[in-house]
Amino acid sequence: HVQHREDECLYVLEGRFEFLIEAEKMEAGPGSMVYVSKGKLHTFENTGDTVGRLLLIQTPGGIYEYLLREVGKPAAEGIPDASTFTGIAAGYGMEVVPLGA
Repeated sequence: HVQHREDECLYVLEGRFEFLIEAEKMEAGPGSMVYVSKGKLHTFENTGDTVGRLLLIQTPGGIYEYLLREVGKPAAEGIPDASTFTGIAAGYGMEVVPLGA
């Protein structure tokens, strides 16, 4: 995904993660911090064999609290499809990029 309004720091609390920022891959473990500036395509995956935990910090903050409230509302007929989430996210300045795109 790409955040067009915020910079993001991801701090690894537990576990091991692989981060992909644009075309650069990196591994990170507990105590590592990864910085992603706004406008950069990025993703991450827990590559460890245990549960991982991240602390995400965005600046300016506050926008995603509203996004999470909106997408976290119970769906009348199950989990909303990806296109519903993508449309909601776009309203908060997040571009969801399909895998392999």
